[in-house]
Amino acid sequence: MKRKNQGFTLAELLIVVAIIAVLVAISIPIFTSQLEKSREAVDAANIRAQYAEVMTEALMTKTDVDYSAKAISLKQLKSDWEGGSSSEFYTSLSRLGDIDGTPQVGGTAWVEYKMTPTSSGNNIIIHYTAGSGGSGSGGTGTGSGGTTPTTPALPLQAEGGLQDPGGNNTSWEDLLSDGILVEHPPYHGKQELLGVATGKTIAGTLVIKEAITNIGQYAFKNQSGLTGVVFSNKTEVIARSAFEGTNIDTLSIPSSVTTVADRAFANMSKLENVTWYYNPDTELGPMVDVFKGSGTNSSTGKVNITFHGTEAQWNDVKGKIGLTESQYVLTRVDP
Repeated sequence: MKRKNQGFTLAELLIVVAIIAVLVAISIPIFTSQLEKSREAVDAANIRAQYAEVMTEALMTKTDVDYSAKAISLKQLKSDWEGGSSSEFYTSLSRLGDIDGTPQVGGTAWVEYKMTPTSSGNNIIIHYTAGSGGSGSGGTGTGSGGTTPTTPALPLQAEGGLQDPGGNNTSWEDLLSDGILVEHPPYHGKQELLGVATGKTIAGTLVIKEAITNIGQYAFKNQSGLTGVVFSNKTEVIARSAFEGTNIDTLSIPSSVTTVADRAFANMSKLENVTWYYNPDTELGPMVDVFKGSGTNSSTGKVNITFHGTEAQWNDVKGKIGLTESQYVLTRVDP
């Protein structure tokens, strides 16, 4: 008895081809959109990194001149943002300052610090221009017609000091001699800042003196008047609960830091932006609940973390920051 082998009919093959075509037609736009979002994420991360550079320049030098960083080339292949002004990247960047223009294919972007705030009260403007000839040429500008700055310059990093909310500066030496800050005598080439003396308070932005390598345990815990801190590139250790409970809203952790101990920046309710230049030699052992309870009163209820490090390094760190994935927005920048 002969067995008759039957294959697929032409109609069945056409149906399969049609189904595949429909699936491809659905998936390609989704894939393209997600790919474009990844390019936007890279551009946003580069702009945040430039924002940190510009703010550091403004804080550590003078605020009586304008400053703009060099223009960066955009990666995205579509003009505007995916989702327009409702895009998560537009929203996150608009919290840094005013946005001038929209991303353009083959265009550039740069961050500018303006000594005189804009009409919306911001000192930062993020510029977008078409083509590669943007005017973000870098360097310090000439000021704005000799206008008296609204905020005096912060103390120099080498000397350190405190700028109070009224714009008055107190030198590091005066903070020590007045018994407000306490240092540990230098040992083995290290110098530790023990913190605020018992019964004393500080308010404003503290510029850590360049000679300080270690920030001691509980150094500024619950100093609610402390609204800003500028670390030097010689800071190595930020000990347990060093800034817990302060009202700092923006942090930049330099690559010189190799120890960030447990709860170092915990319960900082106003903390909104963290730029972390991760050091591969960072000790992971002491790192527990670093930001636990922070960001609850930020504008979004989350902490925006720009992490300069590899994916493997972030995977080592993310379980130690004390925040769930719903409590922070991550932008990772390859070193």
